[in-house]
Amino acid sequence: MSVALHGHGSSQRRPLQVFVDPWMLGIVLALISVGVVFVFSASVWWAQADRGDPYFYLRREVLYVLIGLTFMTLGWAVDYRRLAVYRKWIFGLAVFGMMATFMPGLRVELNNANRWIDIGMVTVQPIEFAKIAVIVYMASFFVRRQDRIQEFWRGLFPPLVVMGFMVAIAMRQPDFGGAMIMVAVTALLFVIAGASLVQMFALLAIATSFATVAVGWAGYRQDRLTAFLNPEADPLGSGYQLLQSLYAFGHGGLSGVGLGESVQKAFYLPESFSDFILAIVGEELGLIGTLVLLGLLALFFVRGMVIARYARDEFGYLLASGLTLLITVEGAINAAVVMGALPTKGLTFPFVSYGGSSLMMSCFLVGVLLNIYRQGELARRNRAVAGA
Repeated sequence: MSVALHGHGSSQRRPLQVFVDPWMLGIVLALISVGVVFVFSASVWWAQADRGDPYFYLRREVLYVLIGLTFMTLGWAVDYRRLAVYRKWIFGLAVFGMMATFMPGLRVELNNANRWIDIGMVTVQPIEFAKIAVIVYMASFFVRRQDRIQEFWRGLFPPLVVMGFMVAIAMRQPDFGGAMIMVAVTALLFVIAGASLVQMFALLAIATSFATVAVGWAGYRQDRLTAFLNPEADPLGSGYQLLQSLYAFGHGGLSGVGLGESVQKAFYLPESFSDFILAIVGEELGLIGTLVLLGLLALFFVRGMVIARYARDEFGYLLASGLTLLITVEGAINAAVVMGALPTKGLTFPFVSYGGSSLMMSCFLVGVLLNIYRQGELARRNRAVAGA
C-alpha cells in the first residue's frame, strides 16, 4: 500500500511513498477487535460488581486501544535504525523503570508483587517495555559481533550478562512469567543469529537450572506447579482457577454457547477478562472460535517472519524476528496455561487480554515491524529505480 504526496511550490512532483503492510495491519486490527468484544463480554459482571458500571472496563479498553494505535503510528513513523543508535538509552530507561517498581512513592504493590509504577493518572508495568529493550539491545549486539557469535566470552557471555541482569530484577518483583519470556526470546534470537548448538545446549541447561531453583525458592510457585500437575487435589484452592478454565472450554464444546452467554465469567473464573480471557472465548465461541483466534496468532508469526526476511539490513532482520517471537511466544504460553498444558505464569494473550501496558507496548512493537517493512520496500523500490 502506498500514498503519493506532493509539495507546493516545486517545479517537480516528488512523491513520498508511504508503505504499510496490509496483512500485518489487518491481523493486528482483527486481534484488537476480538479483544475489545471479549473484554466487554468477560468483564461486564465484574465491572458492575466492582465499579457499579458494566461498561467500566470496556471504556478503559477502548482508551487503551486509542493510545495503542497512537504508539503504533509512532513506531511506524520513526526509522527503526534509530533504535540501534539509542540502544543504551533505551536499555537504561528500561532498567530505571524496572528499578522504580521498588521505589516508595512510585511502586504499586498488588497481590504481593511489585510489578507496576504509578505515574499520575495511570499505572504502568515496566517489564513490557523492558522486553522490547532487551530485544533491541540483543539485535544490535549480534549485528556488531556477528563474526564472534560462536565465541563464549565475546559472543555468548555479554548478552547473557545483560539478559541475566534484567531477569534478576524481574524475579525480584517477582515476575517469573516475564523473566521466562525474556530468556526464551533471547535463546531463539541466539539461534537465528547463528549461535552454535553447544552454546544453545549450555544456555538451555542454565535456563533449566534457573527455573528449577526459582520454582523451589518460592512457595507460591510450588503451589502453581502442584495445581498444574493435579488441580483436582485442591479444587477450591490452588487448582481452582485452572479447573474453572477447563470447565469453560468443556462447556463451550465445538461451537460455543454463544457470544455473551458465558457462565464462567459470572464470578467463577478469576481474571476472566485478562490472563484467562481465552477460556471465555472457548466457552462462547467453542473450539472453532478458539482455533480461529490461535490461527490469527499463527498468521502474525508467519507475517512477522516474512517482514524479517525481507528487511533491508541484518539489524532489521534480527529486530523483526525478536519482536515477532515476543508476541508469538507470549501468546502461545498464555494459551498453554489456560488450557492446562503449562503452570500459571501471569502472562496475557497479546492484543486480546485487558491491560494497558501490554496493549500499548504490543502496538508500538507492531509499529516498529511496519516500519521495518516500510524501509525494506523503500530500499527495494530505490534499487529498482537505480537499475532501470
